[in-house]
Amino acid sequence: MPERIQYGPGKNQWGDLYLPEGTARGVVVAIHGGFWRERYTAEDTVDESEDLAARGFAVLNLEYRRVGDSDGAGDGGWPATGEDIVAGIRALQDTAVSGLPIVLLGHSAGGQLAAWAAGHVEVAGVVSQAGPLALTESARLGIGDGAAVNFLGATPEENPAVYEQADPLKNIPLSVPLIALHPGLDKIVPFSLSKEYVTAAQEAGADARLIQVEGDHLAIIRPGSEAYQVSVDAIQAILGHQSR
Repeated sequence: MPERIQYGPGKNQWGDLYLPEGTARGVVVAIHGGFWRERYTAEDTVDESEDLAARGFAVLNLEYRRVGDSDGAGDGGWPATGEDIVAGIRALQDTAVSGLPIVLLGHSAGGQLAAWAAGHVEVAGVVSQAGPLALTESARLGIGDGAAVNFLGATPEENPAVYEQADPLKNIPLSVPLIALHPGLDKIVPFSLSKEYVTAAQEAGADARLIQVEGDHLAIIRPGSEAYQVSVDAIQAILGHQSR
């Protein structure tokens, strides 16, 4: 059974820490997706977390406040959701895996959160699984029935400053490698959103790669799928690069 790490007072400010048998190869922080909305939870990344722990990684399956979530810790949405991701990652400093290299693994909206958080905490790298990494363009495209506008509380035209803060494309950490994995025919989050980010990151001099994978939007977090295996390989590549 995983260890529950409570990093804040709210009902959704926690992470489940899965430890492998023997010495961990590194720490993976799994950040689930769901368009930043309350009805999607860390339950979506339990299978992924269990599989990665069986492969020798420590895994923090991170929950966080989302749009529609309201409790004693305050509402989810921006900036609370981003603050939770950073706080959850920093809570690893008080666990048995403190000091091990950290890879942020974010699916869908979790990919946006992982890429953004990489500029605010020390990590070995990021693996984005079909993430809306160009958040401003996500809002303009209206993906997820207006999910990005719902998350940030305004359109890019109404509040450009909040997009400057939250859009990974506008906050590229040059020293943190990122591997963007994305199904070419993704019908939920367009492939173009990863491509736009990686192109901009490469032009800025960052270590960023885009890998087109097979399957649909959810196959990438489904152990046993080809796309999921590419995710595992990407984690290993980042940790291998970090150890050199």
